[in-house]
Amino acid sequence: MLAAVLLIAVFLLYRRLRAQALARRARRRVLSQFEAELAQRSDATDRLRCAAAFLRRWQMKTRPDLVALRGEAWLEWLDADAAERPYSQGPGRMLVDALYRPDCEREAADACVALVRDTLARGVPA
Repeated sequence: MLAAVLLIAVFLLYRRLRAQALARRARRRVLSQFEAELAQRSDATDRLRCAAAFLRRWQMKTRPDLVALRGEAWLEWLDADAAERPYSQGPGRMLVDALYRPDCEREAADACVALVRDTLARGVPA
C-alpha cells in the first residue's frame, strides 16, 4: 500500500515538474520571437506598435475569450495580477494613448516595451 502511494506521489511530482518545464520552454520561445521582431525595428513608435501587436497575438493564442477587449478594458485585464497597475496607470498606457501618434518618446516607448517583455515572461494573467 505504501509503495502504491509513493508511486502515485512520484508520478504526480513528475507531471508537475514536466508541466513547469514545458511552460518555461514556451515562455523562452515566446520571448525569443518577441526579441527577434523587436530587433527589426529601430523607431520608438514602430517598436511600440510591434510590442502591442505581439501582445495581442499572444493573447489570441492563450486567451481567445478575451480578444474583444479594447482600450481601458484591455489595460485593466493586463493589470489583473499587478497591484501597481503598470498598464492602466503606468508605462503600459502607451499601448492605448500613444500607439498611433507619429512622435513617440524613445524612453517612454522602451519602458512600455520592457513592461510587455515582463508580461510575456510571466505568462498569462489570471
